[in-house]
Amino acid sequence: MASPDEVFRILYGRVATDAEKLRLMHVKDALGLPDDDAVWAIFLALGHHQALYEDIPSRIGIAAQEACQNVSAAAEAQTIARLSQAVADSAQAIAGRRSWRSLLLAGAMAVGVYGISMGAMFQMLSDHYDSRIADYKATTMERFAKAVETRAAEQCGKPVTSPSKQR
Repeated sequence: MASPDEVFRILYGRVATDAEKLRLMHVKDALGLPDDDAVWAIFLALGHHQALYEDIPSRIGIAAQEACQNVSAAAEAQTIARLSQAVADSAQAIAGRRSWRSLLLAGAMAVGVYGISMGAMFQMLSDHYDSRIADYKATTMERFAKAVETRAAEQCGKPVTSPSKQR
């Protein structure tokens, strides 16, 4: 059987450190094992597994820290995204209310201008029609008066003059 140093090199693929050699010597002295005993292979294999198992808690701790950092970063990013969305929604709502107010004000002004315009147009047309009706009545009355004169003159035997000659 090989020496404990050779078995260590075969199992681990490297030379033992001083601390590892000291631990092996402590086991050798405590159990009174010779250098060429086959139990060394079992002890070294168990030592290899012990080293692996001793390393597991630190690996778990590192993985847990990384997971916490990732979760924290994701939560922070999500919080920032939600906050940004809330700010954008608020800004849009405020802008919508302001634009709605502006739209109502513009609509009210348009209705006012329309009302004033229609009133002015009605007044203007009313004056125009009043003058046209007055002209029509005056012209009609003149024609009626001339027709009455003409009829009266005809009935009385007077000569009838044409209206175009009288002017």
